[in-house]
Amino acid sequence: MHNTVCIVVVALAGVVLSGCAGTNFLADGPAHDQRPEGTKLEQCFQASQLRDETPGNDVQAILTAYEARLDQFLGCLLGPYTGQADETSTMTVVPASSVSPEVKSLRGHIMAGAIARYAAFNVDGKVGDIDLGFRDYTRAPDDAADSLLALTRVETDLRRWSGLFKDLNPPDLSLFSDLEHVTHEFQRIYRLRTIVYMTDLIKEAATPTFRRGRPIVANLISASRLGNISGLRHALKGVTKAAEKLAVLSAFSDAYIDDARTQLSDAHAKCPLGNRCVANRTLNGYWIAWDKRITDACTRMADVSKIAMTCLPGVYGP
Repeated sequence: MHNTVCIVVVALAGVVLSGCAGTNFLADGPAHDQRPEGTKLEQCFQASQLRDETPGNDVQAILTAYEARLDQFLGCLLGPYTGQADETSTMTVVPASSVSPEVKSLRGHIMAGAIARYAAFNVDGKVGDIDLGFRDYTRAPDDAADSLLALTRVETDLRRWSGLFKDLNPPDLSLFSDLEHVTHEFQRIYRLRTIVYMTDLIKEAATPTFRRGRPIVANLISASRLGNISGLRHALKGVTKAAEKLAVLSAFSDAYIDDARTQLSDAHAKCPLGNRCVANRTLNGYWIAWDKRITDACTRMADVSKIAMTCLPGVYGP
């Protein structure tokens, strides 16, 4: 289940901790040479060594190494890539040091969008016009509200660092402009804060799964022990529903990852490192398209939570 949640987080936004990577949020790391085959998420975990113990003998070394691995993971999973985005081509991941801050910021926005789509699906069970008939539970409004608040925190940070919004700016560090190391540590703190926010959003989006899963398991065990055939059949229907949900998530997660790779590769081609992408509003179209998907997800969660709120702050600049 953990892997499924991660896939959705990474994929279902329109598609981790990538979204954790706003503008400059992740340090540059080594490139992964080939497009992963097989299970996308697992291949990229292995290639980046993200699960392995992080090397280093002090706090700064460990954090720097981890950020590099995380950026490598995101590049492997989502791109940008060079080459043709199809299953028969050899795709090369663009080295993290060659990816512009604007594209990294877009990657974070896409990822937040993916999680938002997953969070909405997890509370209302709807895929387009199809309702999978998820079991209602008493904490659903609270869980939807928690996901809305977590999403708003993430998007606020991402949008502040994107440079695209005239009323949202990154923290003013001009007081330390002559103190390079101090400025660097402030920036690291902000990066880590966004990672924590994204992690919290992942947790909140997944909560309904665990709440629904507990009674299914308990009912299955109870019916089996008591020999309650009617109860057992009812419990197995719950298992079937869970399996249907996982099938939907698996299909959509791969689809979101593929589309995210295509979009980020296109964005990289339009917005190479050193280009004035913010001033030229080169990537606005991608942001606005994902805004619409996030807004739809927020509306669905607001319907469940009965809380009216805007989870996409900021006004685009001229």
